[in-house]
Amino acid sequence: MSKKTRGSKRYEKARLKIAKFHAKLKDTRTDFLHKLSTEIIRENQTIVLEDLNISGMVSNPKLSRAISDLDWKTLRIFLEGKAENMVAI
Repeated sequence: MSKKTRGSKRYEKARLKIAKFHAKLKDTRTDFLHKLSTEIIRENQTIVLEDLNISGMVSNPKLSRAISDLDWKTLRIFLEGKAENMVAI
């Protein structure tokens, strides 16, 4: 994108290509989190979640990208929602 002229057709094509890539990446991560949370809920009777110091962990330069990509908050939200649904059943 940095080598394209703003407003040109090639710039727009590159922008759309990058947007599609990021959308696919987000969908893949969300799908994985849904499958993981469903598996955890089905296999376990009791689930305990630990509050982690994410900001402290991200300050580690070697692990910061891997920790940021995990999206632990979304996993926690999925687990809580599915656990409540399983209790209702």
